[in-house]
Amino acid sequence: MLKLYPQKVTFILSMIALCLVIANCLGLIAKAAGHDFLGGLVPLFDMDEEKNIPTFFSTFLAVIASGLLFAIGMARKQVERPWRLWIGLSLVFLLVGMDDFVAIHEHLNRPIRSLFHAKDIFYFAWIIPYGLFVMVLAG
Repeated sequence: MLKLYPQKVTFILSMIALCLVIANCLGLIAKAAGHDFLGGLVPLFDMDEEKNIPTFFSTFLAVIASGLLFAIGMARKQVERPWRLWIGLSLVFLLVGMDDFVAIHEHLNRPIRSLFHAKDIFYFAWIIPYGLFVMVLAG
């Protein structure tokens, strides 16, 4: 059986996040100095981009959270306590992780923007279907 220590896990994940923030800041400094690429390192750690190391880390965290929420749901089901919301939350985190990794929301922008003639505040048109999804979940 795998034994996890919350304080150690939190420390390790925090150190990884800190390293990613530092790498992003160094990339911003490099960009300001006119070095936008640096052998591929700048885009690899750019937190304003997708499909790179910070995105992978974010996806990893969302998928791990999904698995933990699913485990909580299953444990609650075995002792006949409310469990469906935990499974639902697990699915939401799985979808967030998948969206982060595959950038589904980016692919939705152009078709949703043209369908609704979205502009200004809805320039990032993916917020329309995602907002509707959140309202359905909240209702």
